Amino acid sequence: ANRIRKIGQAACLSDLPNLRSITLHGNPCEQTNNYRLLAVGIFTTIKSLDFTTITAIDREKANTFYRRHLAQKEQRRSAEKE
Repeated sequence: ANRIRKIGQAACLSDLPNLRSITLHGNPCEQTNNYRLLAVGIFTTIKSLDFTTITAIDREKANTFYRRHLAQKEQRRSAEKE
């Protein structure tokens, strides 16, 4: 394990256009609420996460969740500025 505590620490890998599989199993970030939805939302090109294939339904759910997550994050930032 790489001891990745927050999924955001690995988000830089999402810039790799040929990334098809990622394994974060065993890292502390795996204990994050909605870990799989966040990971699939962040890593849009992957076909497999932690040795498990990502289905079309997984992708759809993750995209919806991740868009909502980003919107909530932006709302919190805006509220902090006020």
